[in-house]
Amino acid sequence: MSESNEYGAGQIQVLEGLQAVRKRPAMYIGSTDGRGLHHLVYEVVDNAIDEALAGHCEAIEVTVHDDDSVSVRDDGRGIPVDTHEEYDRPALEVIMTVLHAGGKFDSKSYQVSGGLHGVGVSVVNALSERLEVEVKRDGGVYRHRFDRGEPVPDAFERVRDLDPSEGTGTHVRFWPDDEVFETTAFETPTLANRLRELAFLNSGVKITLVDDRDGSEETFRYDGGIREFVGYLNETRTPIHDDVIYFEDAADDVHVEVAMQATEELQGSVHAFANNINTREGGTHLTGFKTALTRVINDYANEHDLVSDLDANLKGEDVREGLTAVISIKHPDPQFEGQTKTKLGNSEVRGIVESATHERLGTFLEENPDTARKVVHKAAEAARARKAAKKAEELTRRKSALESTALPGKLADCQTREPSEAELFVVEGDSAGGCFVGDTEIALASGRSITFEKLVEEHEDGETHYCYTVESDGKIGIRRIADPRVTRENAELVEVTLDNGETIRCTPDHEFMLRDGSYREARNLEDGQSLMPLYRKTSDTAEENVTIDGYEMVKQPVMEDFWKFTHLLADRYNLERGRYAEDDGAHKHHVDFDKRNNRPDNLQRLSKDEHLELHREHAERTLHAEEVYAKLRELKQTEEFRERMSDRMQRKETVEILREQAKGQWDEEFREQRMEAYNRTYFENTIPFMKEVLEDEGDLESYDERRRERNDPNVLTKATTIEKFFGGEPELIEAVEAHNHSVVSVEPLEETEDVHDIEVPETHNFALESGVFVHNSAKQGRNRENQAILPLKGKILNVEKHRLDRILENDEIRALITAIGAGVGEEFDVENVRYNKIILMTDADVDGAHIRTLLLTLLYRHMKPLLEAGYVYAAQPPLYRVRYKGETYDAMTEAERDRLVAKTCGGDPDQVQRFKGLGEMNPDQLWETTMDPEYRILKRITIDDAAAADRMFNVLMGDAVEPRKQFIKQHATEAEWVDI
Repeated sequence: MSESNEYGAGQIQVLEGLQAVRKRPAMYIGSTDGRGLHHLVYEVVDNAIDEALAGHCEAIEVTVHDDDSVSVRDDGRGIPVDTHEEYDRPALEVIMTVLHAGGKFDSKSYQVSGGLHGVGVSVVNALSERLEVEVKRDGGVYRHRFDRGEPVPDAFERVRDLDPSEGTGTHVRFWPDDEVFETTAFETPTLANRLRELAFLNSGVKITLVDDRDGSEETFRYDGGIREFVGYLNETRTPIHDDVIYFEDAADDVHVEVAMQATEELQGSVHAFANNINTREGGTHLTGFKTALTRVINDYANEHDLVSDLDANLKGEDVREGLTAVISIKHPDPQFEGQTKTKLGNSEVRGIVESATHERLGTFLEENPDTARKVVHKAAEAARARKAAKKAEELTRRKSALESTALPGKLADCQTREPSEAELFVVEGDSAGGCFVGDTEIALASGRSITFEKLVEEHEDGETHYCYTVESDGKIGIRRIADPRVTRENAELVEVTLDNGETIRCTPDHEFMLRDGSYREARNLEDGQSLMPLYRKTSDTAEENVTIDGYEMVKQPVMEDFWKFTHLLADRYNLERGRYAEDDGAHKHHVDFDKRNNRPDNLQRLSKDEHLELHREHAERTLHAEEVYAKLRELKQTEEFRERMSDRMQRKETVEILREQAKGQWDEEFREQRMEAYNRTYFENTIPFMKEVLEDEGDLESYDERRRERNDPNVLTKATTIEKFFGGEPELIEAVEAHNHSVVSVEPLEETEDVHDIEVPETHNFALESGVFVHNSAKQGRNRENQAILPLKGKILNVEKHRLDRILENDEIRALITAIGAGVGEEFDVENVRYNKIILMTDADVDGAHIRTLLLTLLYRHMKPLLEAGYVYAAQPPLYRVRYKGETYDAMTEAERDRLVAKTCGGDPDQVQRFKGLGEMNPDQLWETTMDPEYRILKRITIDDAAAADRMFNVLMGDAVEPRKQFIKQHATEAEWVDI
């Protein structure tokens, strides 16, 4: 056995003291992000609260200092400082450095405590770069210091005697270790929510939060306890009864408090606490309350015949609709699941809470019949709505992972089926769902044009297709087409008319490529606006510098008058992908001998000798060789051939044949079609040539002379062009200047049709047969292996104001529920989620923030386990991109932009670009800034404080206007930008 593979006693490591905490911090505080950082403060504050529960503390002060340290001061008894007999060290030092050391295990020092495990403050010490503690007790002031959990030698000291006027207490100040935490910046609102909650739960205790960074200070004290808590949560709601229902009880040293009030709102808000710990995942106390609540309401309703029209009893969800409730229990020996204490496990608590609720609430309802009837009526209304919603809910429920056909059509799914690897980007704007009617034709590199409908059909049969695309350097190239599909059914349409007579029917939000390489939605195109053109022609040796006939050529838009052979574009494609190497030969050979079929897989490189031999073999098998065509062209150009053809055409029998053929052909419709075809040919050949002359000469004075030199019968004189198409020379000049396949009009259409889109990996644009390039949407800036895109059209329904039956009528919400795959509401099962990262990607503007809030409201109200599991994120696209000396810098805020411009660019940047929306980013930018895991910034959405989140959703999304108005007034100065 090799030494590296040995496994024996020598390989067993024992982590002493606080080493284990520093090695695996998430085991003790949940995470090392902002959530875990704030948990440090809560652990220290919980110790002070425990003093308050024991009746020895009335005031707590939490201060966030300028150096990102935090101090917690209380007026409790103070941490013991005398010598611990077993460790022969001060008790203060033992408590700070030894796990599971504390006074909360014997139920004597603390009858009730939240800091059960005895690891709280020692963990804070272990994860702090530095910690200082000052204790006032036993007639003196004592201090101690620690570095990363280790006591500083000889740092423990008695500083002085207590003054007669001084009280006892503890003051802990710590500096979080930036080697452990992803961020060490504390957020005052997050701390304020938790401290306010503690003040509600402990009536009479004064808690002050001071922020030295901005000089703010806030004090929380609520003598009404959890009754005031319910009132605070309902400030933004409309209660259906005036008084908050409150009762308390005790059994077996377990104290139970419940406060509740029913409201007209649709969303319930029930919060459970055990020894001041917010048990976000519930537990036995919450189960007991819910069970008893449902039974009591049903008993009262049946006894007084209030729900006779319903087929069955009210369900728990019916009873809790619109109910705000706080359940708080105090237990001498609580058993929490996990160190972060999010779920209570004591089995006996369920019966105690259930019994107290059944007795006390039942008595209240009998004594207050008006309130009781209002509560039952609200629950019955909810039951009726629930039944109406059941069918709609079933339609959105995901059947199984194998039934991929049930997924929304506009979902661009990823390839992996492993949820832990998969990411779903929920994107603002339906342009990512893409957009042309089925008979729209795409220009293929094979020389064909193909409709979207035919493309989908051939792709399903396993055929591969290649299109024209504009590369990042602005030159035209060739790319493979991926995933052609129907993206939307019965979509609204517009018709874009171009100056070459072509019309394109697409959705209003599909983006066209402008001549400068930027994109604009179809509905926002302006008359005369130049689009990125695709010019194609067949090579002719009669032209200067052209040495071969019959090959397709395309005009490079960034190089005026430069035409490139299409097969050379295909050759470059093959070289870049290693299909062959340059040293395989200098001759680019078309495998099927079709010089218009420039698919990369139809091209191969051969040496000169191999190429000649191949053509010799081919000539032996067919007369359709290049040499034969060359001889025929030479023959047709001889005087002898022309004389023979002229003589034949003048023969009487030939003239009669042609006359008879023409009689059935030259009806009025045929004449109109023929004239239209002629005019299109003239226009498409004349205007581009005029554009060339205008750019070369600056005017059209020499145009007719250049036309004679060109000797192209399809190019008209200037006078004829004006006569046929324009009212005068000024209109002609204007059209020529704007020519690049410019827009004539954009008109909305009444009819709807199914629309299609394709993907073009890497470049994300393609050319239509009509000769213009279009974008194939933001969806392409992604890793298809593990990143899925679901575009949402507009703003979804505000679920705060509607029941589930109404919510499930919304197409966008149904699409999101189906894509996530875990159901909705009471039947939501987080185990069935298809993506462990659900990323909300909206524009960095006011509308984007509103859409994100609507989505979060939906997830919080009807898929809360997603948030609790940490699966929901908000993408943070930059607001600005700054370019300077070839380097690119992104700025998330206006202030950051200004710093970049001043410090990095010396006040003189090459370019500053403001991203108003995701649609303004090209796919590379979108990938680099928002989707690339290496560089993107994602903000995880959590609900550590469910009560505060619940209240805020109601403030922002509920019916009450005044609380929202006050919120805006209070926070107006914090807005970094406002779109007006």
